[in-house]
Amino acid sequence: MSTIPKHIEEKIEEKYNETSGGSFSKSAAIFGYQLATEELEKELAYIKDTLDDCREYMDDKADVDVDNDYFVPNKEAKLLSRIDSTIEKLNKHYGRK
Repeated sequence: MSTIPKHIEEKIEEKYNETSGGSFSKSAAIFGYQLATEELEKELAYIKDTLDDCREYMDDKADVDVDNDYFVPNKEAKLLSRIDSTIEKLNKHYGRK
């Protein structure tokens, strides 16, 4: 199971204290968080693999033309740039490599 970040633990504790432990189960909340995190990790891995496949395909097709001394990327080069940016954001936000 995944480790719960400090800010999530604090929210669970805060909710538990608000309800005086009555209708709120800390252990159920922790389990729910861990289960959701595991599912999210699976989905992120699938998305990352798909983006990596797209990146590899686009990298073979990407090209740049020169028009009046300006570099003009083709459609694949533009998409490759967006894919790289998306992968970078995923890695930064979710700590993936």
